Amino acid sequence: MGIELVDEGEGWLEARMEIAQHHLRSGANALHAASVIALADSVCGFAAGNVLPECAKGHHDRTQIGLSQHGE
Repeated sequence: MGIELVDEGEGWLEARMEIAQHHLRSGANALHAASVIALADSVCGFAAGNVLPECAKGHHDRTQIGLSQHGE
């Protein structure tokens, strides 16, 4: 998918994905929704791993993550 971790800090994470032809809907010049979901899912996973205590890593439990636009 080409998702790249750009920067991270306590309570936040920034990633980017360079859009290529394989991210577009077939027959249309528009971004496929699955590409956006893959980016969101990956970033949430990276961010969750950063805030979980060591004793919780590797366990599947509920984690709540808030999404916001950069700078908010």
